[in-house]
Amino acid sequence: MNYYIHHVPGRLRVRIPGLKSNVAAGQDLKRALLEVAGISEVELNPRTGSVLVHYDRRRETAQAIMDVLQRQPMWGVQEFGDSLTRIGQKVAKFVAAHVFEAVLERAVVAAVAALL
Repeated sequence: MNYYIHHVPGRLRVRIPGLKSNVAAGQDLKRALLEVAGISEVELNPRTGSVLVHYDRRRETAQAIMDVLQRQPMWGVQEFGDSLTRIGQKVAKFVAAHVFEAVLERAVVAAVAALL
């Protein structure tokens, strides 16, 4: 099965075939996700099997949200546990790269300011 995951900090979209046309499972998933501190909104689309999670990136991480999804076998999510791990690693690399870039940029600005 193919799973689509799209992430930007504060927003995570996952398409789960097991949710397609399964409103009851979608509502169960929504309740489980809304119990996670930091998640502000969960939007379901039973037509596409998509769940969109809005979260406070200062309080929660995409990996923690994916962990909640992975613990829910009724939605067929455990089948892509390896994919979730890879996505979590990509998210971590993305965050680390941006932190490194910000630190490097500040260092260069400080060095130029010191020279002037």
